[in-house]
Amino acid sequence: MKAQLLRQFFRHLKLTSKAKLLRTFSLMVLTLTPLLATFAAAAVCGTPGKDGVGSLSGVINSYYPGSGTASGTSLTLGTKSAGSAAANITAGDLILVMQMQDGSATDFSTANTYGTGTGSAGLYEYASVKSVAGSVVTLASALTNTYTQNFANRQTFQVVRVPQYSS
Repeated sequence: MKAQLLRQFFRHLKLTSKAKLLRTFSLMVLTLTPLLATFAAAAVCGTPGKDGVGSLSGVINSYYPGSGTASGTSLTLGTKSAGSAAANITAGDLILVMQMQDGSATDFSTANTYGTGTGSAGLYEYASVKSVAGSVVTLASALTNTYTQNFANRQTFQVVRVPQYSS
């Protein structure tokens, strides 16, 4: 009888220890996950709050066509598009780089395959601006993809300045 009670006690103790361990681990995961996500996002987030308190009316983004090829930590901007917000791209900004068209991989024949293939159209990523010299933008970290502006091949990309409001 004593042996049986001792076994039950130790089983309960082990279960309780496992439950405590599981609860502690769960709390650690719940606590650290948002913190780790913040560190991961910090690599891409320009300067949070850089644009002050937001007023969401009218056009808030500035749009630029790309020029040439954007890869690594450098890209060249075309002239800012008409109708964009007044703000220009400066150090600390968050930008969106997106391949809008890539006709190099599209079938333009008159067959039933016309328009198939997208090449790199639709690729996009956010980047943080390290510096701007004229139309050349240097990024804080390298782009993952390569973006191309070549009108003869129907390839276009754009760069969008994304405001960073404090509230």
